[in-house]
Amino acid sequence: FAFDGAMVEPVRRGDAIYGIPATSNTQGNLRVAWIRRDWREAVGRDIPTTMEELLDLAVAFATEDPDGNGEDDTFGLAMSQEVDWLVNTFEIVSNAYGYYPFRHIRDANGEVANGSLDPGLKDVLQIFQDLTEVGALDPEWPVKDFQQVDADVAAGKLGLWLGVFWKPVDPGFATTYQEGIEWDIIQIPASETTGEYRPFVPFPTNAWYGISADYAHPEALVVMLNHYFTAHFDFSKEWAQGWREISNIHVGIPINNWGPVQLQNPTYFDSSPLSRALADPDFNPEEPQYVVHGQSYDILSGRAGADDVTVRQFTDIFLEAVARMEEYPQASYVFPGYTGANTETMQRQGSLLQDRLEETLAAIITGREPVSSYDTFIEEYLSLGGQAILDEINGQ
Repeated sequence: FAFDGAMVEPVRRGDAIYGIPATSNTQGNLRVAWIRRDWREAVGRDIPTTMEELLDLAVAFATEDPDGNGEDDTFGLAMSQEVDWLVNTFEIVSNAYGYYPFRHIRDANGEVANGSLDPGLKDVLQIFQDLTEVGALDPEWPVKDFQQVDADVAAGKLGLWLGVFWKPVDPGFATTYQEGIEWDIIQIPASETTGEYRPFVPFPTNAWYGISADYAHPEALVVMLNHYFTAHFDFSKEWAQGWREISNIHVGIPINNWGPVQLQNPTYFDSSPLSRALADPDFNPEEPQYVVHGQSYDILSGRAGADDVTVRQFTDIFLEAVARMEEYPQASYVFPGYTGANTETMQRQGSLLQDRLEETLAAIITGREPVSSYDTFIEEYLSLGGQAILDEINGQ
């Protein structure tokens, strides 16, 4: 069992396991940094190698007129009101300093701890409050959603993005490609204090397959799963070859969404086959290790007749961003410390506690509350159910 059996813990009862994990990939949850190359060159900075250099670049993008229009109309970092989701800048920077807000992780004693309750987060909150004060952090982030942040990219207000690897498929980035803007794509750098960036990575499953024992052939589930993986990994099978022949799309619907069993290919984001393929003049696109990447290869190699913007999008995603994600050592991943079902107090108080956390972060980062107030928040959080949750988790 991968991850020391943790992927089956939510469906384990005693010695029995009542479900099969519906696996996806871990790399798809990693983050990268996108930097507008023209802005970086305009402010005279090299590609950052530490988090401190990256944050200095963010300040320069806000204060040194990187677009050269003589107006104070740019900022260095974006966030959105969904602080722990797609534009999770605060979490990404916190990880660089060894902190894990919004997550349950294992502490040095092996106990489950709430990363949001680490007093050390005050150091990161001070950084973000300082960024706000100098105008490096978008002041409107508490009321912006993901789409509005993307609109800032298109409008030329933002030159530094920390987040998901597939950003180029969004309209904002597509607009910059149409304008010929180039982006530097780098790993999230470590801070000078930690020396190693250890990203939080969720377990590669959030669903489990189960089948009624009353069915005449419950083993059919495993048979279908085996067929699915055969289609991805063993193209010597005649029926699996048809998967490529009819492409990955039929009447506008991805084929994997037609069947009763749906999985994500856990190696889908591996860019190495594509990288090797494009560099190999003797590349055979029908070789088994490349076939699953057929649509991407067709676009990148020009066989699909795609427009320049689409080619740029696929290049930056599959040959740059994914390659950067592959460079994170798997030994550096920080996985969840708890993967079980919601405890009684989680169900009753979870939403309240999350709202209180997000309100406190917004108040401190925007300067409405001092960083020192986070100590009071931690005490209140624990008293409102946070301690009970930890006791329930660690008492299981």
